[in-house]
Amino acid sequence: MVTATSIGRLRARSVDVVRATSLPFATGNIRGVAWISLDHVNVSDRIHLLIDALSADLSSAGIAVSIGVFDPRRGWVAGVQEATEPDGYADEDVVVVLPGREIAVGREGDNPDAGALAEAVCDWVMDESGHGWPERADDDGAFVALLRPKEIAGRLFWEGGETTVPIGQLSTVRVASPSSP
Repeated sequence: MVTATSIGRLRARSVDVVRATSLPFATGNIRGVAWISLDHVNVSDRIHLLIDALSADLSSAGIAVSIGVFDPRRGWVAGVQEATEPDGYADEDVVVVLPGREIAVGREGDNPDAGALAEAVCDWVMDESGHGWPERADDDGAFVALLRPKEIAGRLFWEGGETTVPIGQLSTVRVASPSSP
């Protein structure tokens, strides 16, 4: 299992699927599906919800990791706030901070690029474990497809092969756990 400091959950949320107009993603918990608008939610909360969804997906594969997001325009907006801020990034960058790595992901308007943020997390897991993530497996555990973040109709999904699942909902399909580094 790949481990790092576990991320805290965003303030209690009671929705299963969330859609944002300018930062599309989905997230989940144990209740039935409900759609809400995030027009009234600030950028920091949108980022927290995306990190919450990614953390849920990582957790379903036995991975606990702390994800930080630093915006050179605003400072720390989500996750673990390191003693020192990432330095040397342009104002148009948003920096994803993972154990041992900082990754500039760019923006969609005034918000971080959600797909690039999810892709940065995938790349970190692959580098740490030496194994693709998330990988769709069949009932026998055999490889089916490597899933990648993809925006579809304004929402962010994991997609690969014939599988499409909202980010935050990987626990609803069989996914192979990456091996430990």
